[in-house]
Order: sequence, then C-alpha cells, then structure tokens
Amino acid sequence: MNNLKLQFYRTYYDDFDPRAALTDNKEAIAKYNEGKLKEATAKLTDFTTDFNLEFAQFSDTLFSKEEGYHRLRLMTTYPGLICGTGYRHETKTAEEISIGFHFDHTSGLPVVPGSSVKGILRSVFPRRFQQRTTEHASIKDAKARFVLQTLGGLGVQTEELDLSFVDELEKNLFEGLGAKGKKDVFLDAVIVAPDAAKKVIGIDTLTPHDTNRTKDPKPLPFIKVLPGVLYEFTFRLHTTTISGVEISATNKWNLLREILLLTGVGAKTKVGYGKLIEPETYRKSLLSSEEIDNEIQVEKIEAKDKIMRSLPKEYILAEPPGLGKIISLYARVLPLSEPEQKKNDKLPDAKKRKRIEVLQTNGVAVRNKWHKSLYELPDNAIVELSVEISSSLQNGEIAIERIIEVLKIIPNE
Repeated sequence: MNNLKLQFYRTYYDDFDPRAALTDNKEAIAKYNEGKLKEATAKLTDFTTDFNLEFAQFSDTLFSKEEGYHRLRLMTTYPGLICGTGYRHETKTAEEISIGFHFDHTSGLPVVPGSSVKGILRSVFPRRFQQRTTEHASIKDAKARFVLQTLGGLGVQTEELDLSFVDELEKNLFEGLGAKGKKDVFLDAVIVAPDAAKKVIGIDTLTPHDTNRTKDPKPLPFIKVLPGVLYEFTFRLHTTTISGVEISATNKWNLLREILLLTGVGAKTKVGYGKLIEPETYRKSLLSSEEIDNEIQVEKIEAKDKIMRSLPKEYILAEPPGLGKIISLYARVLPLSEPEQKKNDKLPDAKKRKRIEVLQTNGVAVRNKWHKSLYELPDNAIVELSVEISSSLQNGEIAIERIIEVLKIIPNE
C-alpha cells in the first residue's frame, strides 16, 4: 500500500478487536490489540517512496516564475517536523500512535497546508492595526522593526520608513489590500524528496508526567516527518509599491524565506520540531571535519581561479623584482583570523591592520603583507596596489616593503 493517509487512518485498525470494553476477557483482547497495533506502526514507519521526485521535476513547469510563482526548497532537520496534532487518532490502547497527523489526501504524504504556512509567516508581523490582539504594543513595535531590518538586509531602502510601512506591507501580503486584483497566494508545502534512506516518517515519543512525580510517565508515541526530508514551499507573489517604495516579488520571497528559516513550521517549534535549513547546509552538517576541510580548500581554489580569469594579465610576475623596485599588482584582502582580531582590538583605529594575498604571481611567492592601509577595505575585496619591494628572499620569495597606494578596488561578484 502506497498511501500513508489510508494506512494511518483506515488500515491501521484493520486487525483491531473492539471488544476490549465489552467482554470479561479484557486483558487478553488488550494484549492482542497491543501486538496488532505494534505491527501496524512498524509497517507504517517502514514506508519508503520516490513518489514526489516526479512532482519535483513537473513543478518546474507547473509553477513557472513567469506566472508569478516563487518556489523555495528547505529541508527538515533534527528532531523532525510535526503537523496535524489536533486530529484524533486514539483508542487508549498501549503501543498505539495516539496523536493525529496531517496528510495530503491524494498522494498520502505529509503536507503543511497553505493556510498554516500563511499563519506561521504572519505571526512574525505585528498586526498593530488590530486592537483586539493580546500582544503588548512594545512587542508589536519590535516585530515591525524586525521586518524593516530584514527587508533592509535584503537591499530594500528602509532608512526613511516608519513602522506604519510594515502595517501596509502586512495588509498587502496577507489580506490583498492594494493588490489591485493580484493577491499573493500561499500554497501547500509538499514533500519533493524523502531522506537518504527513502523514508519520510518515523516514530517519536512524548512522556508527559502526572502530578504525582513518583509515578512512571505513560509514553505517548506519535509520528513525525524525519530529518533530511525536502519540502517545497510555493508562493504566487506580485510586485507592489508602498509609500513610494517598490517591494518586488523577489523581495517578498526573500523575506518569507528568512522568516521560515527563523521560525520553522508545524507544531512544537519551541522545543525544536519543524526547524528548516537550506539543503546544502544540511548536506554539509553530515560531513566529517576532514571532508569539510577538503570542500573548503576546493571552494577557495575555485574562487581564486574565477578571480584570476577576470583580471588583466599585465601584472603577472615573470621573475622576482629587484630590491626597491616599485610595481603594481593585484591582491585579495584576507579576513582577519581570531588571533589577528584580538591583536587589532588592542590597537587604536589608526594602527589596525589586515593582510593581503597577492594574485597573479606566476609561481613567484609573495609574503602576505600585514598593513594598516588595508584595514578599512572589505574582506575578500580585490584591489590593485602600488607597492615597493624590499628584498628577494630564499626560494624566490619576495617581500613587500610598503604599500604606496590602493589604486582601485575591483568589485568581486
């Protein structure tokens, strides 16, 4: 059987004997039911699928960006995701999954309803114009400032905007006010890929304690979406202008993405369930420290190769320059290491320094220069420098005596 909803809400109880409450042989029937429900639970969690991999490919056409659809794929992380705990699924029998779950009726796979996605996202907005909400005004204002700050980090010019801007954006995004017939739409979040073992759901347990602390708690098994399952969130978004500021559909998508990564979705998010991360972040979390180091080295080499291809070739060092010679070269401003940062923290601003990595040396080794004229430059910036060479060292290595001038800063895409 390939439909989890059918398994969970119908066939799960196919072998259940309802006579436990009607006969004198309660103990034997209860034991029989426990065994059957344990088997049904094992069958449920053994479910594997490739079902929505086809949908993942089809959705590229179904939800095209040209039609205003913006898709976001995020992965569940430990301990998993829960949705639909308000549904009843209980006969008060031991070994029973006693908490409900929400499944898509057609595919049978877990799904987060679009209304839930919309509600989760709106919970971050202040609703300052709704007087009946119970949140204190200071909390509402803090939420509005958070939304403004997040938009500012996404490139929207928010410096001159007040908190009322967030109220208008909230009304537009969630209520369609000012949308002129183009309301933003929040679709169901669906699974597009199972975990590495091709599984989707697993078992977890709640152990609520009685008021009598000496009494053993009664475990309550429930199902959850496993870590490493890929969800696709789909929105139909439209560009809008509020207080003279244009908020593009992409701006909205990025804002919703930041909120989902912050809040998660589903039930029990305060204890860690429902948290979402980027698929690449999840993949890297499974790597060993050695594998991570190897990937970092590869990324550094690829990044440097990209920079080298984009630079003019006129300053390639064919051989080590002589003592006192002034040359121009390209370099990358290196981020400070922790010891260097601590050293800088003890210095006045006029003496704070950074290092450079010289590019395009044609094999000539150039010692990294630690210099105060570099401190104000952004990390990883590519700069053209005029420098004086102090000496030629062993193995053809050269040292920079001083940086005469920063000739130009080259944007590093």
